[in-house]
Amino acid sequence: MHQALLVPEVVLHIFAHVNEIEQPSYTYAARPLSRRTLAALATTCKTFYEPAMDFLWSDMNTLLPLLGCVTRLHPMIYPTTQQSWSRGIEPLSELERSQFLRHSCRVRTMSVSSDDDFHLVRSFSYDTCVFPKLLSLSWVIIFTRYLRFFLSPTLRSCYIAIVQPDLARHSIGTRCPALEGLDIVTMGAVAQAPHLSETIRSCKALVRLQCPPLNSAAWKHLSTVPTLLNMSIYQESFSGSLSRLDTHNLSFSTFLNVTTLRFCGAPITDVIAVIQHSEFPSLKKFELVDQILPGAELLPLLRALSQCKACDTLENIAISDDDPEVDEPSADSFEVTRELLCFTQLRSLRLYVHCSINPDNVSLFEAMSSWPQIR
Repeated sequence: MHQALLVPEVVLHIFAHVNEIEQPSYTYAARPLSRRTLAALATTCKTFYEPAMDFLWSDMNTLLPLLGCVTRLHPMIYPTTQQSWSRGIEPLSELERSQFLRHSCRVRTMSVSSDDDFHLVRSFSYDTCVFPKLLSLSWVIIFTRYLRFFLSPTLRSCYIAIVQPDLARHSIGTRCPALEGLDIVTMGAVAQAPHLSETIRSCKALVRLQCPPLNSAAWKHLSTVPTLLNMSIYQESFSGSLSRLDTHNLSFSTFLNVTTLRFCGAPITDVIAVIQHSEFPSLKKFELVDQILPGAELLPLLRALSQCKACDTLENIAISDDDPEVDEPSADSFEVTRELLCFTQLRSLRLYVHCSINPDNVSLFEAMSSWPQIR
């Protein structure tokens, strides 16, 4: 063996290149070149075994390949004939669990889109973290019963497609104290705002959050998270009726470091209430898109935005009415323009609203003078 291959950094660099030859695919009938090569490297010598195995199992989208370490399951995982997976197979024994954990600790990224194999790992104790070094998790199945096995203390990013009421009992923030990015895209019909709020309030180190509309308790907690930079409140049109803010009981701290605030489909009254009762001294980007924005609400929105301590930082504003042709009174164009003049660092302004803005030369000159950075 060449002397250079005894240097761990050199070996890792070579293996990383091999791993990038082709994106991972987990259809074992046709393994891509990179995975076959890594598997061959792992069996070449002891020096290559650990780094090759780490790369081989770092990115997974199913439990099935990992279960290949259990000899008893080989006929089901690597069938020689067309054969369906049987749910009647016994869960892993104590020895098999030990074998499984030897390899599951190598997984860094996991995408879960099926729970077909979960019954095999139900023999693990409730508090066992089956993937202790997991960094990124994508969970796109309805039920969260086995989510606890994937909540590692090293988890940095978590994507959850559907929220069920039992999500809160997993206490994601407590189990994953290093969690920085949390995406909750859709709320299930049986989920309610308190369950979502409890999950959000367990997270103490978030940097990026995307989720459905929140209640007052969740907003209050987020205002105390100094690491939070990017917030996106997103509501699917088919999500059903969601609990709204208690607009008579709002008390937030300053969102000290939030630079991006985005609302998509959230109740406009909630949006205005949050901004009116908050301060965003670092805000650079504000977006309100795919909304039903009544003309009467445009001015209150802009007025709230101009009073949330963002006049000297806000660079990008995008406001889009989902139905700007609706037949109702529009906002006063003069007042709309006046409310926007305070944003001295404005670089991009996009308004698609039920309001006809026709500035004269004087108004246009005043606007351009107020926005020296406008692009």
